[in-house]
Amino acid sequence: MTKSFIIQLTLEEKCHLTADVGGTCAGNIASLPRVNFSGFCLLDTPSGVGDGVLSSTAFVSGIHIVATWHRNLFYRRAVAIGKDFRGKGVHYALGPMVNMDRNARHGRNWEGFGSDPYLSGEDAFFYTQGIQDYGVVATAKHYICNEQDTHRSGVMKDANDDIVYSANLDDKTMHAIYLWPFASSVAAGVGSIMCSANEINN
Repeated sequence: MTKSFIIQLTLEEKCHLTADVGGTCAGNIASLPRVNFSGFCLLDTPSGVGDGVLSSTAFVSGIHIVATWHRNLFYRRAVAIGKDFRGKGVHYALGPMVNMDRNARHGRNWEGFGSDPYLSGEDAFFYTQGIQDYGVVATAKHYICNEQDTHRSGVMKDANDDIVYSANLDDKTMHAIYLWPFASSVAAGVGSIMCSANEINN
């Protein structure tokens, strides 16, 4: 199905699909009416439909739901979030956020699932299934070792702030701790993975 769709596109239309066009979502892929493609809306999902969308439910945060150790609750929360996304016309949920929360000052700790790789992986698995059971594509993020917000992307605030941090670790640690929840998301059939902006072992 994908090949039959892509073969119809001009080079300009293919490029069009890879660029954000601005709009109401965090990411917007514009429509291509000529081939009956209605476009995509990508939106952040920490505790439900975000980014200023009105009349959305604010669900309990990831760090709180994971504290229950209750797989059924993990799944039911994700189904409810997926239903809300679907109802708002969102195609891609930019979550789960499955970084390990090992830095207490990391600004995203509340949306993740804690610092235990097994438990984080369990929630990632059921979050992915619950979101996608409602026809919304889950996006495991941020692959990999995005453990702090300071200097994570190298976006310059001024002439002296162009540093991008590097997460330095050995292969065993990366696989045993940081990769685990991503692998769980993949095992659940996650439709998308978002990369991190930090460097690794540099």
